[in-house]
Amino acid sequence: MPRWLPAIALGVSLLGAPTEAPSAGGPPPSLTVGVVGDPGSLDPFTYTTPAAADILSATSDGLLRYGPNGWPPRGGRYAWRPDLLAAMPTLHVSGPPGKGAVVTIAYRLRMGLRWSDGRRITSRDIRFTWREVMRQHGAYRSGYDQITRVDTPTPLTAVVHLRGTYAAWQTLFSFLLPCHPLQPREPGKDRPHHPLPVSSGPFAVVQRRAGRVVLRANPHYSGQDGPRPRVARIVVRSYRSPERLRAALRSREVSVADGLQLQAGELRALRKAGFGIASAPSPALSQFTFNLSDPFAQDEQVRRAFLLALDRRGMSRRLFDGRAAVVDSDQPPYSWAFSAGGPPQRQNVALARRILRQDGWQRGPGGDFEKDGRTLSLLVASPRSALGRQILRAATAQEAKAGIRLVPTYLPLAALFGPGGDLACGRYQVALFTLYGAVDADDAPTFNSEVGNRAAQGSDFSGYQNAAVNRWTADAQARMSLAARTKDYRQVQVALRRDLPMVPLFFLPVETAFNPRAVQGVAVQSFGGSLWSANRWQATSVAHVAPALRPEASRGDARRVSPLLSQHCRAGAGTQVE
Repeated sequence: MPRWLPAIALGVSLLGAPTEAPSAGGPPPSLTVGVVGDPGSLDPFTYTTPAAADILSATSDGLLRYGPNGWPPRGGRYAWRPDLLAAMPTLHVSGPPGKGAVVTIAYRLRMGLRWSDGRRITSRDIRFTWREVMRQHGAYRSGYDQITRVDTPTPLTAVVHLRGTYAAWQTLFSFLLPCHPLQPREPGKDRPHHPLPVSSGPFAVVQRRAGRVVLRANPHYSGQDGPRPRVARIVVRSYRSPERLRAALRSREVSVADGLQLQAGELRALRKAGFGIASAPSPALSQFTFNLSDPFAQDEQVRRAFLLALDRRGMSRRLFDGRAAVVDSDQPPYSWAFSAGGPPQRQNVALARRILRQDGWQRGPGGDFEKDGRTLSLLVASPRSALGRQILRAATAQEAKAGIRLVPTYLPLAALFGPGGDLACGRYQVALFTLYGAVDADDAPTFNSEVGNRAAQGSDFSGYQNAAVNRWTADAQARMSLAARTKDYRQVQVALRRDLPMVPLFFLPVETAFNPRAVQGVAVQSFGGSLWSANRWQATSVAHVAPALRPEASRGDARRVSPLLSQHCRAGAGTQVE
């Protein structure tokens, strides 16, 4: 799903939603969370920012959840597990993998589930979600566009029919839309991109103003992932930069600072000041990509020596106190598709020099390797960022010890990643940038030369071509079994370690800093930040203790439902989207 588009600050107050009211004898029992950037759209199928993803993780439970097992989360592999479901779905696939297969997925909801307004969550909401995604302009439709119909034989059972295999089927219905929205809309018009009028998660959005989102505990929450919320109200405030957010944390303006990426000095300073840190590996891989159409980068021995000259563990220690996970894989270490293939390659400058000499390179007067009158000098393109400069500064010094000269050049994002940018047009020798992975492990857009060809606006920027990798990634896209897909991706990782179209550095950490005097129970996962754990938070100051929550019916316009939506809710099983 696209993640990085300009955010728009909206001032929306939901019709019929309960408003804030101060509690008797003091301020509202609340906590304040700071995020970087305005969340923009809080529509679960059109959002584009990490801040929105974080808020949605607290307001929208889906059919399945991808994350750590157990509480508190402790490293290890993430897994798919039931969220609103009573058990894992029943999957039936017949026919050959791919478009010719006949696929049905049977979902069974848990009993007693309710939206935040007290209405029951039923299989009709699953069918309605599919229809709304398909009719909504700009919605993220991947997978939903392969559904031919959704049957609802009972209020708790939905049977989804697909026109072929869809590898990432677990990601379907990660969010549900209510079949009874509080705000009627006119037929033929898109649903406004504001928060859902009711919530299936532990919190619901009750107010939205520029730079501020207010969440209220859902008294009907019966999540499989934890207890009812212990904090009655959370105020999410937006800050323009991580520096301003850290300043707000230090001044106690916020109790939780979410979505940070703390370097070693910042981390130590916050800990010394008494703040707690929750951390997890993110899906963001910092790496060097080679332009395989360049004569120097084409040389496999040069690429091997480049890897051996790097002290990636040392970089992780100096920049992130060792919290950035060093791997020899494009898959994050928590992924079901990750294959370690042994410990990551350590720095070995002597071996790097020996490999270059065996490849015909000789040390010149200045210490750099030379061959056929050419110096081993590589132009490295990188976005303009403080982290990029620090990594390149360290890498330049390390490569110099092996006789490889790096010449850094820093470019605006558009000049590097745009349609006519240096990466798309191959105007570079080596590039340092961050690859952002999705929940699913599919890496065909990056390493399948038929799918990700950069000339066709793909993201195979290296120009890597390997027929076996093309075959394995295509096979993984046609399978629905995690075991079969894992086998394919492990073979891809072996090929990448051998061919080195790119050198992975480390997966950057995602972190939340918090004031332990105000809140306890803060935890982070790789997708969804810390608000994912908000129903387990415990306010520790007297003014922040939440009152007992009791179910209450929604008021006002909650009873006014558009005739069109009512018709959709009542439609018989098996209705097909045209």
